[in-house]
Amino acid sequence: MLDFMNGINRCSGVLAATILTLGLSLLPPLAATAQAAGPVERHGWGAGVAYGVGSADVTFKSTDPQTGYSRGASPQFRIGKMVGRRIMIGLEDRQWMNEGGLGDEKVRANFQNFNVVLTVYPGRASDLTSGFFLQTGAGIAHARTSVLEPIPGGNEWGETFEVVGKLDESGSGFMVGAGYEVRVSSHLAVGVTTSFNSLTFDGKIFDQVKFFPGGLNLNWYF
Repeated sequence: MLDFMNGINRCSGVLAATILTLGLSLLPPLAATAQAAGPVERHGWGAGVAYGVGSADVTFKSTDPQTGYSRGASPQFRIGKMVGRRIMIGLEDRQWMNEGGLGDEKVRANFQNFNVVLTVYPGRASDLTSGFFLQTGAGIAHARTSVLEPIPGGNEWGETFEVVGKLDESGSGFMVGAGYEVRVSSHLAVGVTTSFNSLTFDGKIFDQVKFFPGGLNLNWYF
């Protein structure tokens, strides 16, 4: 199990640094955009995507040495319906993924937190506080661990590794989060988001996973 975790912990620092640098470089333009565009307009429905990086703490069922925090990528997807002016009820999928070397092989891990989420917009609709939002949700958790072996010489599609084994486990999850977005147009907003996700599994390998993604988000309101 320790070798497995050593493989997962060899994540890509270059990817993380690139995304974080991009996020920081966008903060001044976002502030300028907020001043120019005014309050966010939210219509009946909303859909969005986000991408960033975050740390994760993985606890196993076994008594082998456990992992500390490891950094990986975090894509996110959401869709929801406004209920009144300050509340949205929706479905959101937050993921944390990583890939590392283990000898000649690779180990790939993906954890998903698929929740029914309540989003509250506490600010005033008439000014820039309209961009703040708070979230909480609960639902189901999913984990997939894949082992990849090298393909000698690669294949006809240019792939150099292939999946030779995978394991899926399920459980329950919940999240709390917060963020801020600024209006780009009457139907589009961009911003930053972060959350705490706790996943508990019913399988044989994973016991609990906690991950803390932060990233850039893009939301459409229609």
